[in-house]
Amino acid sequence: MSRISLVQLAGSVRKFNLNRPFICSILEKVSFVPDSDLARGNKTKGGKLYVIIADDCLMTSTTAPQRGVFASFALLLILMMLSGQALAFDVGGFSYTVIGATNDVQVEGCAAGPCSSSDVVIPATAVDGTTTYSVTTIGDYAFYDNDLASVTIPDSVTTVGYAAFESNALTSVIIPDSVTSIGGVAFARNALTSVIIPDSVTSIGGVAFARNALTSVTIPDSVKTIGYAAFYDNDLTSVIIPDSVTSIGGVAFAANALISLTIPDSVTSIGDKAFGRNALTSPAFLGNFGTFGLNMFENNANLATITYVQGATGWDAPLRIFTPLTGPTGSFAATPVAPTATPVPAGPLWLLGIMAGLLSLVGFRKLRKA
Repeated sequence: MSRISLVQLAGSVRKFNLNRPFICSILEKVSFVPDSDLARGNKTKGGKLYVIIADDCLMTSTTAPQRGVFASFALLLILMMLSGQALAFDVGGFSYTVIGATNDVQVEGCAAGPCSSSDVVIPATAVDGTTTYSVTTIGDYAFYDNDLASVTIPDSVTTVGYAAFESNALTSVIIPDSVTSIGGVAFARNALTSVIIPDSVTSIGGVAFARNALTSVTIPDSVKTIGYAAFYDNDLTSVIIPDSVTSIGGVAFAANALISLTIPDSVTSIGDKAFGRNALTSPAFLGNFGTFGLNMFENNANLATITYVQGATGWDAPLRIFTPLTGPTGSFAATPVAPTATPVPAGPLWLLGIMAGLLSLVGFRKLRKA
């Protein structure tokens, strides 16, 4: 009785999900054997996927027909799993994976390994056969370590994956307002000097912009969470945190050159050392004391005051003392200040001009009638 010991799959198979239990250890080993460089994750670049069936799963106590049933079951299981795997294809110099049963695809990077150009333009659509797909996702590690100097992201993209552009030479990037999520490490280790995050983004992943050369960043009032080390090790001297933000991760803005800082009353959680190693002099809190790491200002030797708005709760029972290595003495107590009155907004000058002109015209007509 012959046994199935190896199944070789077509080269079009790019992904194989192993995160599921197997009866009787039917699949003893799954390995990817590429023809060239093995890509990150469970995919190949023009390689072959080998599935090896465990011999000991075909138990010696079974009869030959039973063993045949086991072998058939194993093959059926493999085919069932493969039927649920994503379709992948290459076109126009990029690799794509179809997202579920949709006409959307995830770009996985350049088709031939490292990109041949340092300037990459990701298309909004990709055509495979007679089907036109919309490029909605930039996959994890898609353009990692490719020496990219510039990248154009189409406005069809909604998600930028983990480490998608990490370790390149990007000096600027335009993130379209279709993007809602920026994954962890997405733009880390580049040479970005400024970035404008569109008001479609609701979350900024951990380490997303860490280790760049940012001197300015615009965070829109759509963002709710700023992840761990999101802007770590840049050159920021100031940052405006919008009142939509509820959570700021540990070391999110550490190792910058921040001088001033206002934390809105929407923020309820701030991680350890979130603003450590800066040049802060007078950070101000506008809301209640939340789940805050009292070491958030560690290694800010120039601190003169840490204030909170009078009437905010949780600050004085017990008294909140920021420590260690905080301020010139190593610890610093927060003190209350009266809330700042909200100024009445003045009308735009052009509107005032129009009103003045209308009043003058009315007065002139009254004089003529007189």
